[in-house]
Amino acid sequence: MTVKIKYDITEDQIKVIHALIVNAFSGIYDSRSSSALTKVMELYNSCNNNQTPTIAKAIALLYGIIRFHPFLDANKRTALLAASTFLLMNGYTLELDEKKTLKLLDNIEKGEVSREEIKEYLHVHIIPCSQDNVI
Repeated sequence: MTVKIKYDITEDQIKVIHALIVNAFSGIYDSRSSSALTKVMELYNSCNNNQTPTIAKAIALLYGIIRFHPFLDANKRTALLAASTFLLMNGYTLELDEKKTLKLLDNIEKGEVSREEIKEYLHVHIIPCSQDNVI
């Protein structure tokens, strides 16, 4: 699945996603490390020359936010919503199994999942949006 990226997500948009999650579901809104979010964005931006940049960038968001832990709280929720938002902006949606996804997120946090394994998981769960469903 190779698709040209129409829209990129920004560091400020990730911060807004984090704030929305904390406001909606509780938690602490604060950065743990601004350099950690910078590392996430460096990883994300390094995917431009990838063979499948859309998937690679979604993986970078999911993996980077969870592993670099830029926020005091809600990193896994922020990672999942940021990756989902990025994919939606580019014409895809995620159709996920809640239990399997929660286990995946926990395993990313523990360092037990590689980016290649995340790619395999996402390939199965990324669904192109039909023209009827695009805003």
